[in-house]
Amino acid sequence: MISPVSQKTNEYFVEIQSKNKSSDEFQATLNDIKKKEDKKSDVENENDLDLSTVRKNFELYAKNKFYVDGLKQAEEKHLQKLFDVIDGKDSNSFSL
Repeated sequence: MISPVSQKTNEYFVEIQSKNKSSDEFQATLNDIKKKEDKKSDVENENDLDLSTVRKNFELYAKNKFYVDGLKQAEEKHLQKLFDVIDGKDSNSFSL
């Protein structure tokens, strides 16, 4: 038969072991996270910003945007002329 004192101490040691195990698992998880972050930071350090490529990309974007805006303005002008012609024909047909 197990005495109540030895049973309590046994439960206490089991509890400590489970806490140690969970803390070891937690530490292992932390180490994994640190390794992943280190890998990410290494990759980010290797890919420093190259301002010349950023500038080229922006220039291409700006030129393309300017061209597209010009096309939109030309389209609006042509549509306005078309509507003016249609309105002019309608007013002429009613005046006959």
